[in-house]
Amino acid sequence: MVYVEPIYSSPTSQTPSVMKLTSRERQLLDAAAKGNTDRQISDDLNISIETVSSYWRGIRLKFQASSRTECVARFSQQQSDCQAVKHQEESDELLKEIRQRTEAQLRELEQKKMLAAITEASLSYMSGKTNLKQCFDKLLNDALELTSSQYGLIGEVHQENGKPYMQEHAFTDVSWNEKTRMLYALHHGHGFEFANLNTLFGHVMTSKEVVLTNDAPNDPRSSGVPEGHPALDTFIGLPLMNGDELVGMICLVNCESGYSDETVDYLKPMVATCTNFIVATRVQRERERLQKQIAESEALVHDLLDRIPAGLVFETLGRDVAFVNETLLSMFKLPVTSDQMIGISGRESSEKIGSLLKNPDGYIDRVHELINEGCPTNADVLELVDGRRFERDFVVINSNGIPTGYMWCYRDVTRTSFTRRTDASELSSRATVH
Repeated sequence: MVYVEPIYSSPTSQTPSVMKLTSRERQLLDAAAKGNTDRQISDDLNISIETVSSYWRGIRLKFQASSRTECVARFSQQQSDCQAVKHQEESDELLKEIRQRTEAQLRELEQKKMLAAITEASLSYMSGKTNLKQCFDKLLNDALELTSSQYGLIGEVHQENGKPYMQEHAFTDVSWNEKTRMLYALHHGHGFEFANLNTLFGHVMTSKEVVLTNDAPNDPRSSGVPEGHPALDTFIGLPLMNGDELVGMICLVNCESGYSDETVDYLKPMVATCTNFIVATRVQRERERLQKQIAESEALVHDLLDRIPAGLVFETLGRDVAFVNETLLSMFKLPVTSDQMIGISGRESSEKIGSLLKNPDGYIDRVHELINEGCPTNADVLELVDGRRFERDFVVINSNGIPTGYMWCYRDVTRTSFTRRTDASELSSRATVH
């Protein structure tokens, strides 16, 4: 934040002592300063000449002056001094007001800069134009500039075996030798990890509180810096809290004028913004993990259902096809893919299947009957025009006792039926022979 130097100086001299004079004495002195004689003063003030002389004696005594002229000179000097002090006070008040207005305008400007920085980052993040790291890179640069800091980082705090560690998302390049430059190049973009809790960074993680020091080398919470590392003189670490959970931190280093509680207050909007970014990112990560897990489970279920030697059709309560396995498509020799069947109406799917049967009207009527009754049915026999015979099972699918859809299961029993008929013929022949 900008520190404003005073633009005025308080007067060093004391307000001059003012001789206590009566109003009549001031009238005499004002008249004498204009060059009037005692006779003119006597006439103007409508007092006797003796009274004028008496006043002069009192005035000379107060000023400890030896003459009337000296009294007038000292009175004039006193008037000039008082006027000068009055002008100085008025000037000081004006300059003070200007300074206050200037400081207020600068604070307002700084707040506008902060608001602009977090607004730009928020809009960019929510629009998907930038990821978390890119947003934090921008916010870190803004924070360094707005606080006149030399370097810093923004990181996310995780837990491992009950201990916190920080993964940086934005980090100022402070590599100080060839080894650290290679290390920075290797990890930048993936995130450094900081697990040492015996540092100023670590104290933020363990205390979950603001860590502020303007004498870092002598701070007992600091473990110093490696040889050749840039100096760490002043430090502020701001925890990013989501309720009672520490989700990250902002750390800034080496503000020449030091950090203060005003710095903490000034950075509160950025702290809140970074916290929201991390929380939102974690929610998105968990959503993506669950979606991946669901997709993998669905793929596994679909694969298993495709391997079942029976044709399966799942329909919603509105009779839209939700799933068809490959076995059913093969059984009815439908020239479509399972994905192409998804979403078509049950009426359309019934017509596709019914067109292959000897009694399509009876098939469709039976479908309506089963759905209206809602009772499970097994082994309905279907005869196809090509001579094959299928058995069909029907069941209403429930979730916690609430109907959610229908399942149809078809099995090819052509060979079984043929075997049964053959066996029956052989037995009849044997009976005839005997």
